[in-house]
Amino acid sequence: MKMEIKSLAEFIRKKLKSKVNLSSYDIIGSIAILDIPKELENKKIEIAKFLIAKNKNVKTVALRKEGRSKKFRIKKIKIILGEKTTITTHKESGCRFLLDLNKVYYNPRFSEERLRIAKKVKEGETVLVMFSGIGPYPIIIEKKANPKKIIAIELNKTAYKFALKNIQLNKCSKIELLKNDVRKELQKRRYTQCADRIIMPHPTEAEEFLSYALKCAKKSATLHLYTFKKSDESLEQIIERIKEKIRKINKKTKIEIEECKIVRPFSKNLSQIVLDIKIKN
Repeated sequence: MKMEIKSLAEFIRKKLKSKVNLSSYDIIGSIAILDIPKELENKKIEIAKFLIAKNKNVKTVALRKEGRSKKFRIKKIKIILGEKTTITTHKESGCRFLLDLNKVYYNPRFSEERLRIAKKVKEGETVLVMFSGIGPYPIIIEKKANPKKIIAIELNKTAYKFALKNIQLNKCSKIELLKNDVRKELQKRRYTQCADRIIMPHPTEAEEFLSYALKCAKKSATLHLYTFKKSDESLEQIIERIKEKIRKINKKTKIEIEECKIVRPFSKNLSQIVLDIKIKN
């Protein structure tokens, strides 16, 4: 009896006779995305055929291109097999998200983290989401919690347009979506002490926006700050760095770090982490 090959790692080991480690890939909607090591470059079509055969919903297989756009964090893909499209609809936590992988940022590996935050939102809260992208945080929060209102701000005009479509697609009614630079938008007086909960999901820049978050935070608000940890740093060192930055912004602000944890590895020397920060004023 022939044994069925169940995983990509097993396919590479048994069918391609290779010891190269390639066990993980992302599936976003109907598109599977791979990072192929050089040793398997000449086997990429065979690998793509296996993924399409093994995953009934996958219609396209693509490779991640080198580099990332700094401004909008977009890492483009190159299709190698299947339907020639970078547009797909992805399901996460019972919600649907339409997106173009070559024009917007979206990371499916944050699905558990987005759901974790949504479950923390209390009834009647006003939630502010900076850098809201195609809308995963605000939409999942509305569908999984019962906030009063969600303010979502996004600068990328293409992500903003997809977010508008996703708000309609998921029949959301509590999201105020704004296309603007976070700095410019949050300078407006209307945002002073407006939010019970503030989400800052841009790890390369979020710390630079702490002053805006503190301006917008109500006296007992919670901040969810995403940032990076170097391999030679401890979580305690990062906590002290954030506390010092907050002291410099406003020495009267008292905070408590409710949680600080690694969300996922980012590169060989970097990990993405989240700090749940409670304002204690």
